[in-house]
Amino acid sequence: MEQGRKPTPRNTKWCSSCKATLVSTLKKEAQKEKQSDTGWKKSTWTACVVDLKGSELICGGAPKKASSCRDHWGNMKVQAKVVRKLQELSGFGWGDEAKCVTAPDNVWDAYIVV
Repeated sequence: MEQGRKPTPRNTKWCSSCKATLVSTLKKEAQKEKQSDTGWKKSTWTACVVDLKGSELICGGAPKKASSCRDHWGNMKVQAKVVRKLQELSGFGWGDEAKCVTAPDNVWDAYIVV
């Protein structure tokens, strides 16, 4: 490696603006009916890559690839399910300002014990 050059990052980084772009692109693709019963079509992930081109300059990390977009979408879905499950439990709520699940300390303590 040349002196002074940074190594090329191997992993993508997802800042909030990248996540918003991913969701926005998937919404556009859904309107174009680019979804099948088993998931998104390959062209959808290509559209995500195009819309996220250059995002690594803002967030850092490696450029987004179709596989990283697909994988990150899967992670976001898992996280959304966890949030929904917590919100359904007694004592939990949603904080609009912080955009996160909220609960008094005693509710969290009881949940963590389980």
